[in-house]
Amino acid sequence: MAIVSALPVRAWYAADRALHLLKPSRVGVVARAVHGGLWLGAAPPEVLVAIDEEAYARRYAYHDTDDHNLRGWFDWEREVLATAFPPSGRVVL
Repeated sequence: MAIVSALPVRAWYAADRALHLLKPSRVGVVARAVHGGLWLGAAPPEVLVAIDEEAYARRYAYHDTDDHNLRGWFDWEREVLATAFPPSGRVVL
């Protein structure tokens, strides 16, 4: 796969940030939909992959850390498990 310049990825994120500044309304929803559709229709596949990789790196970078992987259950998960499952047994993730 070809190496993608950072420019299209930065352009996508700049436009995405600008669109998220719009107040929640039909215009905002339509603008975000058009933005996504134009990129999906016009950008080459390697650019879309680069955008996806950047999005994953920004949102989920902490998933590769021991702090995340060994943290245990969130409080709300403990509550749900306590009310929905018997106290003995195992949960498979």
